[in-house]
Amino acid sequence: MNTKTNYNVKSNFALICLITIFFTIRGWSQNTIEVSLNYSNNTTLQKKVYGYNDEHMNKPYYSTNSTFKKVYNDLGKPTVRYPAGTGSNYLNLKTGFANDYVTGTMTPADFQRHVTDSNEGLRRNGKGENGQDWREFAKFIASEKPEVTYIINLSTMTLEENREVLEGIKDMGAKINHFEIGNEVFFSAYKTPFPNSQFYLRKAKEASEMIKTIFPNAKVAVVLPAKFYTEESFLDGPAPSGNRLENWYQDVMKEGWYDALAVHLYAENGMNSNISINNFFPYEKSYTYGISHNDNRLQSTFDRLKSDFPTKKIWLTEYHTGGFRGNLRKYKLRLSYLGGLFNANFMMKLFSNPQIELSSWHSFQQWLDFRSRGYELVPNDFEYQELINYSFFKMFKDPVKKSTKFIKTNINNSKKYDGLGEFEGKYNEVDAGTFYNPETKEGYTFIFNKKGNNYKLNKTSFENNIDGEIIEFKEITPDKSQNLITAINDTSENARLKKDISNINPQGEIYSLRPYSMYVVHYKRKETITNTPPSLSFLTPVNNITLNTRSTVSVHTEASDDDGIANVTLYVNDVFLRKDVAAPYIWGGPNGNEILKNLETGTYVLKAIAEDNLGATTTKSVTIYVKDETIDNNLPPELIVLHPTETSVFSEGNTISVRAEANDPDGSIKEVRLYLNNELIRIDTESPYVWGGNAKLQNISVGTYRLRIVAIDNEGARTRKVIVLKVKPSEFRGSRLENNEDQRIIVSPNPTNGSIISISQRGNQYLTLYNLLGKKVMDLNVKSANYTIDISGLSSGLYILKSDKAISKFIVR
Repeated sequence: MNTKTNYNVKSNFALICLITIFFTIRGWSQNTIEVSLNYSNNTTLQKKVYGYNDEHMNKPYYSTNSTFKKVYNDLGKPTVRYPAGTGSNYLNLKTGFANDYVTGTMTPADFQRHVTDSNEGLRRNGKGENGQDWREFAKFIASEKPEVTYIINLSTMTLEENREVLEGIKDMGAKINHFEIGNEVFFSAYKTPFPNSQFYLRKAKEASEMIKTIFPNAKVAVVLPAKFYTEESFLDGPAPSGNRLENWYQDVMKEGWYDALAVHLYAENGMNSNISINNFFPYEKSYTYGISHNDNRLQSTFDRLKSDFPTKKIWLTEYHTGGFRGNLRKYKLRLSYLGGLFNANFMMKLFSNPQIELSSWHSFQQWLDFRSRGYELVPNDFEYQELINYSFFKMFKDPVKKSTKFIKTNINNSKKYDGLGEFEGKYNEVDAGTFYNPETKEGYTFIFNKKGNNYKLNKTSFENNIDGEIIEFKEITPDKSQNLITAINDTSENARLKKDISNINPQGEIYSLRPYSMYVVHYKRKETITNTPPSLSFLTPVNNITLNTRSTVSVHTEASDDDGIANVTLYVNDVFLRKDVAAPYIWGGPNGNEILKNLETGTYVLKAIAEDNLGATTTKSVTIYVKDETIDNNLPPELIVLHPTETSVFSEGNTISVRAEANDPDGSIKEVRLYLNNELIRIDTESPYVWGGNAKLQNISVGTYRLRIVAIDNEGARTRKVIVLKVKPSEFRGSRLENNEDQRIIVSPNPTNGSIISISQRGNQYLTLYNLLGKKVMDLNVKSANYTIDISGLSSGLYILKSDKAISKFIVR
């Protein structure tokens, strides 16, 4: 009996071991990620995105302090934003102190509080005698020659006071290339100095003209609310009367004299500003709100800005986690390890959008720990310790400074985490991006393990996928001396310093990727690359087009190359027009070069030359003919793409169904054409204009697809619309609504001439119907996924269904 019992115990133990080994191997396989990239899918690296908001007002030293200069140079001279954020609207740099509004008969109490707090901050930081001295910053610019974003204060400074300071900076040998007109002055708190957006834009234009008399090559940005990042409240149609933010946005769209848009994005932390301190969330929960906010809405925000302002650069001059009001000012997620990890991941995502020309991590005030003397400036040789945000930021130094391209990088086998609050959804736990230099063939792949699972990376597999050899594998991870949960939720003062940074080696062939950690893999490509010329095409105008006299031409080209595009140059009849070093490559339009405006009768040859990073070139030309305007007074056709939309995301294996509506105001529609990736799919000569049966629109593969719909009227005039679609791997498939993950509202039939429409929707917190003028028609039910509504009372026209997550349009005939 004893022998049999012992035998059973040993057998059961062996079985348990086998089961344990099986599930360990199975788990290991599931948690082993694959990293891959396509070197031809690169964009020009916008190096000025590596920058910070300096907050000079709140530091007990000037930029000429020798220790600060050492720190600045050790970071590789990132872009600097001066003099502060909110304080820039109160600080009069001529006097060195904050003062009241330039205009207005009354200073609100909250504004006066900012004035008082700003001046007290100057005194507390040892600047009580002279205030914030711009001369010290001018000396810093003259000696270190940084890229600078300078905020013009039109709230408490006159135009002449600003001019006097800028002329003084120039006289000291300093040069500034980037100017923002105000800081977030679209908020109603600034209604006294800026009653409305039109008033602001007039003042901003005057300031821009003044700036360019002193710094002729400077670029100027106007401030723009991006409220659809935090609240998707912007309509496709005109803004309702009295809505300051939406009117501001649309008024900026109507102007074109500025160079860029100054935008601020702060992610949600899941808490109301009035929350009790005792009820603050653990950092990990608020951090998850932040990353799910970005994973849900960040790219669509940039896509919206690119769509609405295709020729303007974006300056993201403040970004981080939110929480600046009420009790949340005491919540220190921004200073914590997870706050640093969040913003490092945020900054990497910025590099994947070349329209973003520069950015400012908020802020340097959270980067160094040192002993302040209180109401005195610190000495030149003050001692300091690096805080978490500084450490994460510095990890980008070599990748940015030594690279010229950014490559979106794919991660396979990442698990999904659950988004929180209004950002519910499934998002990848692991993100990646690569900085690359085609001349040195060196790259830096960033890998973010954003959540609590461990992952593994096979060294040989990684090197095969990037065609290279690893030089260094560096990690920054939570303090290893503490339990993981304790380390990431640590609210103590010392937590701002705690992290582990090290170079790691594989165990055998395997690198271990810890939870809540960032990795920078420095590598060098092995293969010898034969340089091929870049590809180049004209999107507009089409070749051999005929225009009326006094027409204005907009030129748009596309260029791509495995080694990256160095520049695209445009010539008109062999006369040099302009060289662009970053996409989009667009010239002309109402605010473009004078050569392309008010064209006289004649023949014009537009020649574009694309040059890659290794010097290879490609040349393409189109010809346009300009004839007397009496020949043709034809109006172009009207064209609306009903489906898909720019934000639609499809899964591998889906069918792309395209629906468009075309009308000609002074004639008839001859035909409507559909192109897929510049290949003609079909020509329809009568409505409805619906495509989906073509084999090339069915069973689509993973990748990016460019749809171009062209309506041509009976006189030959054309109107074009372009939709860019992204197709995800099949693992994303499964949505009931046309297998389209992001399409949360479907209307059928569309267009309709009946009295009833069917609506399918999911995951929306509200659903509202607007007419084309932006007027609310009705609020709809979001509790049912499928229902019908009576539209017999609606007049003919275009209508907009808008929710917190999606927009859908339909036409009533």
